[in-house]
Amino acid sequence: MADVKAESLTKIFGTRNSEVYAVNSLDIDIRDGEFVVFVGPSGSGKTTFLRLVAGLEVATSGHIFIGGQDVTTRHPRARRVAMVFQDYALYPHMSVRENLSFALRNLKYPRREIEARVQQVAAMLQIDMLLARKPRELSGGQRQRVAVGRAIVRNPEVYLFDEPLSNLDAKLRTQMRVELAQLHHQLQTTTIYVTHDQVEAMTLGERIVLMNDGVIQQVGTARQIYEEPQSIFVAGFIGAPPMNMLDGELSRNGSGQLCAQFGDRQLELPGKFAASYGKQLDKPVVLGLRPEHISGSNGRDPGGSGIQVPVRPTVVEMLGEYILAYFEFGGTLLTAKLDPDVDCRVGETIELTLNLDKMHLFEPETGRVIPPGNETWPGQPNDCIIAAHNDRTRR
Repeated sequence: MADVKAESLTKIFGTRNSEVYAVNSLDIDIRDGEFVVFVGPSGSGKTTFLRLVAGLEVATSGHIFIGGQDVTTRHPRARRVAMVFQDYALYPHMSVRENLSFALRNLKYPRREIEARVQQVAAMLQIDMLLARKPRELSGGQRQRVAVGRAIVRNPEVYLFDEPLSNLDAKLRTQMRVELAQLHHQLQTTTIYVTHDQVEAMTLGERIVLMNDGVIQQVGTARQIYEEPQSIFVAGFIGAPPMNMLDGELSRNGSGQLCAQFGDRQLELPGKFAASYGKQLDKPVVLGLRPEHISGSNGRDPGGSGIQVPVRPTVVEMLGEYILAYFEFGGTLLTAKLDPDVDCRVGETIELTLNLDKMHLFEPETGRVIPPGNETWPGQPNDCIIAAHNDRTRR
């Protein structure tokens, strides 16, 4: 096992006149035995980073360290990593046994050791009864287990997973997520996992690295990223349904209470926010509030500083364990995630309660969060965030 570290890692595609920064000055330190998930939209640079670690791409600049050794220019075979690809990449003319043993045979391992390793890994992944079959005779889940087994049998220092579950159906993805988590608990090998699926990221990752435009936006546990997003991008990407965003500005009402004005609607803000926002009147802001922090009159108690507002839902979706209600507020379409016993109907007025203690305010120009209790505007970037507006992403 080994730790993985990247220092100012950059990968540029294209020509001098048309450069694309796939990975832009990336710094990350992945601890020995840690399971880290890189997540982000298509084109965010997460797979390019994985390929740089594997040695399948050559870095434009920067360094990659595995186990404390600089491997930036080393051949992939010399890096002691094993990669599991999205499309399984099994040899169709070989049996499962031959696929599992292929790398070891190329490395001239003794036949007895190869057979022992194959049997051990096959039993671990519950594919020992499939060793004589060809890939075309396997289901999608079985093929994925063989692909994972081909990586495990090499006993690498680092596992690299490139969206390995994206070709599976929803039920099988859930099953494989559980199996991968159990496998990591058993092996305790450093694992870097790439996905565009936030559910996979939040359920598998000990830490999550959220990327966009080749730049790390935030690093943290699933709870940290969900409850303390450091930018509008992070707040909007993590969470389903995504966080509601309202464009407005700060003001004071007739009694001097700090408010946020959204079109013709005004919300009084909880007193704890006065220290951060009280001196920033007439400044544009973006207020973020997650759908589950909006409740119905006969649903759960949202707690905190609840502000009741009458709304008329334009769409209501009954999803069994909860209701999604869509309504207009201050010129913006918002989503509420309500308890199923809330009486909510399209076109009929309902009182909804907004828990503003759970709100987030963002500076619209930079997209950075404005943290409560900090009088700067906007707040200084957190140590775990590289701001999305960084000029280097636009060179």
